[in-house]
Amino acid sequence: SPFQTGDGNLMLWATTFGSAEGGTWKLDFLRYGMLRVAGKDAMQYYGQSIDHLLAGHLIDAALQADMLAVLYQPIPELWRYRAHLPMEQHIQKIRDTIDQLYTLPVSLETVPNQPQLLAVYLDNVRGQVLPFVRYQTTTAIEQTALIRTEIARVHEAVGELFPGFVENNAKIGYVAYGGNPEAADTPYHLYFMEQEAAPLE
Repeated sequence: SPFQTGDGNLMLWATTFGSAEGGTWKLDFLRYGMLRVAGKDAMQYYGQSIDHLLAGHLIDAALQADMLAVLYQPIPELWRYRAHLPMEQHIQKIRDTIDQLYTLPVSLETVPNQPQLLAVYLDNVRGQVLPFVRYQTTTAIEQTALIRTEIARVHEAVGELFPGFVENNAKIGYVAYGGNPEAADTPYHLYFMEQEAAPLE
């Protein structure tokens, strides 16, 4: 049976099996699977990923494929989408293409100080699945005005590096790290760039 989280962001499916023993029912088996994230199921993420791929927007296709990978087998040992094999092939094709074309980290040479682009990924923020760009900089993180100017330049550079990415996304989070992002005490600055997203045709 399906149920949603309190904010309506996730829809899960619970599958149970029980048995009667001596007239008393007991729960033998319980499995949870994810059906929807941010109101969309695997078929919707699959369709959007294909549309982006056909439009030449590889990064957006990959981000949608990442969501598809989370959803296309809600409970693998019990049930999955009928189209799970083409979905799996699509996910692998996108990942292989990304690996061939991009090697991260990469220096953003059109930006002063040449910050290092570390990752592009999706994250869940208050019920919205949003794209984020993580990068490492030598600009002092406490210099908020300088960092925000730099983020605007990074935004432009990312748009040149990844066709369609900036135009397709109305809101992109940029996380600037002032050192190793894996270290717990590394200072960072988060800022969102917002604009009107272009419709995908």
